[in-house]
Amino acid sequence: MYKLNTQFKSFKFDDTIQHGSFNITWYKLEEGNDDEYGKGLTNEELNQLQNFISNNPNNFPGDKNYHICSEEDSPYCSMMSMIPSQKLNFPLNIIIRKEAKLDKNGSIFTCMDVLLTDQNGKDTHNYNLDFDIIGEINR
Repeated sequence: MYKLNTQFKSFKFDDTIQHGSFNITWYKLEEGNDDEYGKGLTNEELNQLQNFISNNPNNFPGDKNYHICSEEDSPYCSMMSMIPSQKLNFPLNIIIRKEAKLDKNGSIFTCMDVLLTDQNGKDTHNYNLDFDIIGEINR
């Protein structure tokens, strides 16, 4: 199982457009009863994700490195992640899926869906993988 480290930029969550570059570690998104969590990518999933990233250089500039992943590495989003945080000004984990669920009330949550955009904030979200991904922001 693998995790993939990339830079990530030009995306939006709720109504907030981000142009800055962030270092992100990506995992496959899995869903439980009331939670979502990251799981290591198989070799085939890693190759698919790398192809997707290569086709979106404006959103994933710079180096891309993969590493062996252990179960303890993975990000986790519980029901508590669905409560807005008064302490956060940016999510800790971001989720990319075919159909993003953007929150429009301006609140910041621990885990938030994002849409890919261009440098002008125009929606370019064309996520064509068979699985969703969750990224942990490396701070």
